[in-house]
Amino acid sequence: MTKPAELNSSTDTLINKSVHTSDGVLIGNIHYVDNGSVIVKRDIITTVSYHIPILQVREWDGHAIWLTIDDKESKKHIFQTPNRKEPAAESLTLEFEQAQYDRLHKSNFKEIHRVG
Repeated sequence: MTKPAELNSSTDTLINKSVHTSDGVLIGNIHYVDNGSVIVKRDIITTVSYHIPILQVREWDGHAIWLTIDDKESKKHIFQTPNRKEPAAESLTLEFEQAQYDRLHKSNFKEIHRVG
């Protein structure tokens, strides 16, 4: 197991490795490590980025980084987006007539045209 102070010596091997909170929640993958922090990103619908102070890293087990903080505490380390107090997150629900849906599904959604 690698202690936080030793993480910089193996930065290249850490990129894209998973990061888990103390309660076992996967919050994303390592994007970058510097002297004072670990940048973690999670891409689902939108990108969520965490800026975790290196002191919050408990250990590197050879497969993943484990933090000393739980999932609730990790939310305090999410990058804030400009002009918002909460991280950006959007969803979109579309309704299609069956014929339109069948056409899109058949084309693997490659031909999506905006109408209006």
